[in-house]
Amino acid sequence: MIILLDTQSNTILQRWSETPLGVQIPGTLSTHTRVSVPEYLPDGLDRYYLTTATVNLADPDPETEKLGPEVVTVNGLDVTISRAAVPLTVPERRNLINAELAETDRAMARVAEDGISALDMLIDDLEAAGVLTNQQASASKAKIPASVRQKINQRIAWRRVLPQ
Repeated sequence: MIILLDTQSNTILQRWSETPLGVQIPGTLSTHTRVSVPEYLPDGLDRYYLTTATVNLADPDPETEKLGPEVVTVNGLDVTISRAAVPLTVPERRNLINAELAETDRAMARVAEDGISALDMLIDDLEAAGVLTNQQASASKAKIPASVRQKINQRIAWRRVLPQ
């Protein structure tokens, strides 16, 4: 990260993710275009210094933590930007758990749907092979509860409508 530092007040005036093509000198209409880092901008006062910042980001555990607020430390011409890991709030944790539960529900629905489909195909294959009679196959399929079959058919319909 590239930082424009006001050395008189030890404040950061601007920041860039990469070296800018030009930097407007504060308080003037002049733009400094031959940018190199680190360097003082040509204002004649050695007031504005272009430098790189040391960035220290924590590696939060996504299950329980997030990045906290940014802390900027200016020590002379050295700039350090830090973000520590902080615990997730109760609502953030609840949202994370709800999202995980929703994904588990979707996965379980797909497994149930695939299981019922496989069972139907197996019964059809056994009937076609002559292992089961038509009556036995119908009785076997009837043992799958209608409510389960209805939910599976609804999920199949939704999977066809919704993007994956």
